Amino acid sequence: MCFNLQIQECHETLLRAVSALRGEINARTRLLKLPADIFYLILDHLAEWKENSPTVATAQDLPEGPRLQSIWRNGATSGTVFIPLSQTCRHLRSVVLSRPLLWNTVTATPPLFHSEWVLRSQHVPLIVVVAPSKDFTRILDGFYKQHSYRIQELHLTEIGHRHFNYLKHLLEAEHPMLRRLFVDGRIGSLSKWSTHSLPIPEGSASHLRVLCLKHVPLLPTTCLHHLTHLALQNVVIPQIYHSLLDVFACCPSLESLILSLTSYSDSQYPDLEECTSLPKNLRRVTFYLVEGFSEKRDALRFC
Repeated sequence: MCFNLQIQECHETLLRAVSALRGEINARTRLLKLPADIFYLILDHLAEWKENSPTVATAQDLPEGPRLQSIWRNGATSGTVFIPLSQTCRHLRSVVLSRPLLWNTVTATPPLFHSEWVLRSQHVPLIVVVAPSKDFTRILDGFYKQHSYRIQELHLTEIGHRHFNYLKHLLEAEHPMLRRLFVDGRIGSLSKWSTHSLPIPEGSASHLRVLCLKHVPLLPTTCLHHLTHLALQNVVIPQIYHSLLDVFACCPSLESLILSLTSYSDSQYPDLEECTSLPKNLRRVTFYLVEGFSEKRDALRFC
């Protein structure tokens, strides 16, 4: 019995000695001698930008996450690349975990969701990516409303009519920091959508700056006084061209507009006289693969 205890004590002593030697060797490595501020700059550039790529690009044992295909560059990054780095040595782990911005993108989709990332991000603004899945409501119920006040950028991807009521309820939480909202969905049958009014997250209407809608039969009806960038891609609703004029009236500070619309069977073009009340700050309008404007392209004249 005593002999076994002695062996165990010797083993633990050797482990401590090896750990101390490794720490000494690592401390003499030039890379690890860098100041923390320099390390942070390097790590910030290592963060993978989630544009047109799976949300988890480095985890080979996980399925692909939702793809983000926004018009304007978004701030979502993948913190998965830092997991191996945090397991290299104690010093690198300490550096990586002391940089909350490396963990501020939360993918609220199983099995990509990591509750630990919410803790590691501490109190910095969050970028949240949501894609409907089997258990996504359980994940959102567990963390979203408690942290909605920290969300600065929100991506709702692959949204269909079945998820609309739940997400509408979810967005009733306060979003005082939200500046950028991206909604990408599946239109399906228009009759299955209970409304064509886009629910604006509570408390964000007065400071939302960027709004991108893609493949959803939704348009904003709430006044967004400080919205400067609006993108509508393949948005299909009845009387969409007349509805656009209402959208312009709701967005007086609009500076950049991108339109990629699909003609709807009962959509009629407004008279030119109706198209005069455009936002006075509107400086750039981009028509991207617009259908139905070849014959009546003057119906919505912006300049």
